[in-house]
Amino acid sequence: MSYTFVNTFDYTNAAGVKIKSDPLNSIQIAPGVKLIGNLKNGWQPYIGVQMIWNILDKAKFRANDVTLPNMSVDPYIQYGVGVQKKVGDRFTGFGQAMMRNSGRNGVALQFGFIWSL
Repeated sequence: MSYTFVNTFDYTNAAGVKIKSDPLNSIQIAPGVKLIGNLKNGWQPYIGVQMIWNILDKAKFRANDVTLPNMSVDPYIQYGVGVQKKVGDRFTGFGQAMMRNSGRNGVALQFGFIWSL
């Protein structure tokens, strides 16, 4: 579960249209399953699948005081493969490639570092 706050500044485009928007407050719920293998050298390959729902993800946009359709992210499925490696008890590095289908389409390449406190 995560929370995101996005606030874009009002602006005027090249055609002279004033664009105004309210802040976006989004809560994301992403239950999923990850199957992890353990190799002798410490690497852990995995496959995973998640269903992602965004709630409270509506924002109001206006162009010259005309209300535009709301922007939101429809629910989507994410699945793919990755690899991670634990270093000691507190550090984990990972890389993954995930396909996204339904409300969002494409490939997400992610690399990260997790530090457990």
